[in-house]
Amino acid sequence: MTNQLIIEDHHFKKGELSSIMTAYIDQYPVVYILYNRNEKKRPVAYIGQTVQVNKRLKQHLNNSKRREIKEVLLIGHEKFNQSATYNIETNLINHFIGDEQFQLQNVSQTRQVQMHQYYEKEYYDEVVFQELWEELQRRQLA
Repeated sequence: MTNQLIIEDHHFKKGELSSIMTAYIDQYPVVYILYNRNEKKRPVAYIGQTVQVNKRLKQHLNNSKRREIKEVLLIGHEKFNQSATYNIETNLINHFIGDEQFQLQNVSQTRQVQMHQYYEKEYYDEVVFQELWEELQRRQLA
């Protein structure tokens, strides 16, 4: 077992999704960022969370709004639960809105959403999210 983030970058296309095999990505709740860096216009991103990553990503592949998206970043952790991934998803959306580097395709969860308390919320906010945000900055996604 590991007590760290597991981050996988994949091409966002049908054949690529079958290679998602890491246990903390395939069998636990995950957060994901669909993105495309288009040099001619502002990059596009979609942030989500799910407990069935392959099924959810296939749904996105069939969505016409996601056709221009070429990459998916999958974020897992052995301690992720649905409350944690929902919280991290909301925090990412808020940070991406503030960062303005990407045009978000989803803006349904903004600062108006009050996140409920849950077990170890402080750990996810102060340790896990901080580590994730720093990694996104290293990858030039934030």
